[in-house]
Amino acid sequence: MFLFTGCFDYKELDDLSIVTAVAIDKVESGYEISYSIANAKKAQVSSKEGESQTTVFSGVGPTLSEAMREIDLKNPRSTYLGHVSVIVMSSDIAKEGVFKVVDLFMRDPESRKKFFFLITKDQKAKDVVKVLSPLEAFPSQNIVINLQNSSTNQSISTNIGYSQFVRSVLRPGINPVLPSIIISGDSEEGANMANLENSEPKTYIELSNLGIFKNDKLVGFAKREESRGINIINGNAKNVIVTTKCDGTNFANANITNIHVDRDYQLDKNQPSVNIKVSAEGSLQEINCAYNLLQPKELNKLTKKFESSLQDMLQSAISIAQNEYKSDIFGFGLYFYRHHPNYFKNVQNLWDDDIFPYMEVNFDVSLKLETKGSLNDTVQKEEDIRNEKAN
Repeated sequence: MFLFTGCFDYKELDDLSIVTAVAIDKVESGYEISYSIANAKKAQVSSKEGESQTTVFSGVGPTLSEAMREIDLKNPRSTYLGHVSVIVMSSDIAKEGVFKVVDLFMRDPESRKKFFFLITKDQKAKDVVKVLSPLEAFPSQNIVINLQNSSTNQSISTNIGYSQFVRSVLRPGINPVLPSIIISGDSEEGANMANLENSEPKTYIELSNLGIFKNDKLVGFAKREESRGINIINGNAKNVIVTTKCDGTNFANANITNIHVDRDYQLDKNQPSVNIKVSAEGSLQEINCAYNLLQPKELNKLTKKFESSLQDMLQSAISIAQNEYKSDIFGFGLYFYRHHPNYFKNVQNLWDDDIFPYMEVNFDVSLKLETKGSLNDTVQKEEDIRNEKAN
């Protein structure tokens, strides 16, 4: 048996076109698929010689598979999908339904199923994977690193992998969300090498708010604060900036970390409800009010304001899911599917439209301000004290 082992199906690296990103758009004749391919010659040529590090080939066809085969007629090498790191879909594809995309890459034996999914907002996915960045070698790297950093530092987006998205689509009682991405500036300039020659690029990609799905179809987009609230409730938030009014006109900011979310589900007379307890720590980032932070009473007053703002953020996330889109993106139904199967079996077909929108959701928010920075008083407080002494 050991004599018959070997690399019978090996391929030389020089014969492959390594695809790093895939873009999928809807066109009149069907679908357009674009491959962002790593330029192997780039390692031997300086970027100043005008050669792009990536090449984009596109194919059009009535089906996704035929569009992919169309690319093979243009590409002199065999395409290899084993290193795809990101797939970008246009909002038209997402609104139509993503089962076709999921099925295509599920059946492909080369793809490793470890890439990220994103959707565009009223822009072509093809243009997104063509935007060059001065900080990263390939557009796909720029997207992935930006996605990972933004998910950690902002909690507006979230890095959702292929497998995680498929599970959310196929499991009962939960609907998926996906991060969206936009192009800031002119898309044609972003694909031009001249975009890298400026200290401030005229065109760049920017991660935007979460897209909300119902089953496998995109139904809308959350706003910025709603996206943060969704990520907190789903346990996908690590750092969140919370803003609150500390007096009539001025604001204060705190960086919320160590976020813990506990859910307590109830089923009383076939009426489901959930109590969500959120506990977190925070550090004061900015304050423009006259607070004496050494006084526990004033510090507690400020903490309560941040807790109220955080609860409003969470409530807005629940409201948009229940009232506007009627999509259980939090997986409340999944709990009842697992722990109350007989109940959920009777309401499964009614869950998103008739049960979830009227489900009672209560919040208990607890915040502890750990650090106040290097100042005990606020600058505004020090200014007020100085003016009092001068008078």
